[in-house]
Amino acid sequence: MNKLTKRELEVLACINQGLTNAEIAIHLLIGKRTVDSHVSSLLAKTYTKNHTELLYYALEQGLLTGLYSRLIAAFARSGLSSIYFIKLLISW
Repeated sequence: MNKLTKRELEVLACINQGLTNAEIAIHLLIGKRTVDSHVSSLLAKTYTKNHTELLYYALEQGLLTGLYSRLIAAFARSGLSSIYFIKLLISW
């Protein structure tokens, strides 16, 4: 993996909190297209395809902690559809 920049790590932390790219832009006071660029860079550097894979990768690499990232990792390993997993979490 290529080294992540400070800003990429900030964006990753926001993704870990469940924020959308638009919400990340507001939170970090940058443009949404800039966030999109950072996310694209994160995905390329980690060889992942989406936020879920990115969070799973980051958790496995020790870049993240917290309940949300553990839930994402559990989902990624479960093979469940996202709708079923959300219903399961709501009932939990």
